[in-house]
Amino acid sequence: MAKVKQWADIKEDFDAGSLILGNGVNMAVSGKFGYGSLFDEAAKLGHLTKPVEKVFESFDVEDFELTIPNTEKLADVISEVSIYG
Repeated sequence: MAKVKQWADIKEDFDAGSLILGNGVNMAVSGKFGYGSLFDEAAKLGHLTKPVEKVFESFDVEDFELTIPNTEKLADVISEVSIYG
């Protein structure tokens, strides 16, 4: 099993790098990592097209972790039943 290390013991190893942690940890650091904030930032930077925004609206969420897999499942279903060609 992996050993959890103390940041003080390893921080020099990450002088110019980045450390990505799970959303729960990120949320504890800052609310800017919440789904709504991430969605707003993606929209502001132009990473969300109008059709993509409509998908999020249809699910009534700003949660990427919920929307992406559901959209992938929907694409699979459409492909299998050949509704659109």
